[in-house]
Amino acid sequence: MEPQSLYTYFHSKNALYDALFAEAYAELLSRQRAAAHPDPQVAFTRIAHAFVHYCTEDPVRYLLLFQRTVPGFTPGPDGMRSAVEVLDLVRDILARLGIGDPEALDVLTAVLGGIAAQQTANEPGGRRWTGLTDRAVTMFLREFAPDR
Repeated sequence: MEPQSLYTYFHSKNALYDALFAEAYAELLSRQRAAAHPDPQVAFTRIAHAFVHYCTEDPVRYLLLFQRTVPGFTPGPDGMRSAVEVLDLVRDILARLGIGDPEALDVLTAVLGGIAAQQTANEPGGRRWTGLTDRAVTMFLREFAPDR
């Protein structure tokens, strides 16, 4: 497709980025929901793995969603709706685990996002960092849900 043809469907580059952002977050939400499980610890572990895998399978998408590498781009309401739903799903699982610390979600996103960033930056397609996901989950639960 010629670049000019894109403007038949999108009024600007940011509108195109917004559509990509919304579609990508909707896909992440779908995968997170598919990882659901009645046992919150199992669900939490599966969702952590799904997130890390999602981030590392397409590094460019990861940059769009989590690194804000497009100058001047701010996601619109559709994209943000799915992003908020992803976070709400994780908050729900944290609540089911008895984790109420408001900083827990920030720590979790920093740790899992860090695993994804290290993997894509240093060994794309490998498992050096993604292989640490279970350890990160265990460390997180030990810190925030010590009764588990």
